[in-house]
Amino acid sequence: MLRHTASVLAITAGLCAGACDQNKKDTDARPTTSASTTTTGARTTSDSNALAMINALNQGEIDQANAAIPKLAHDDAKDFADMMLKHHSEALAKVSTIVIEQKMTMLDNATSTAMKRDSADLVGKMSTATAGPVFDRMYMQAQVDGHTKALRMIDNDILPNIDNMTLKNTVTEMRRQVQEHLAKAQGILGTMPAT
Repeated sequence: MLRHTASVLAITAGLCAGACDQNKKDTDARPTTSASTTTTGARTTSDSNALAMINALNQGEIDQANAAIPKLAHDDAKDFADMMLKHHSEALAKVSTIVIEQKMTMLDNATSTAMKRDSADLVGKMSTATAGPVFDRMYMQAQVDGHTKALRMIDNDILPNIDNMTLKNTVTEMRRQVQEHLAKAQGILGTMPAT
């Protein structure tokens, strides 16, 4: 409860800018020089924002796999999509459990909103694409690109800004799995004929 209150106070302080600056100093003991704060002391990414980004990453992978599976012809690509569905569903369930047990909330931000939009756009393209080798390659290239971007986001925007240790440990474990997914996707893409 105290961590949630401190986060709310930090966000309020950032919105109030100079007028609320003195009140922020009295109520939020976080240093204003850490990587997770701006110069006014407002947190750029909170646990709630991190949850929303993690949720968007996992749900996007689930949606993309569901769109791809009926059209994939390449056995390894189909196996990969099945794995994405399984692993990211498990990750989503694990994060949902943390939200409940830790009494946390998800708070969308510009990044999580953009991630949802980008995934929906890709799913839309997949739904209109014709099944076959071009589709298989498109899906696997999207997986390489998406997992590369996810690793960068986890390393730069999510992990450094998580305060809750249960969430941080879970995201660290997820990061390892995302790295494994990327290596597997790159290997599959490398075996596909150029189209």
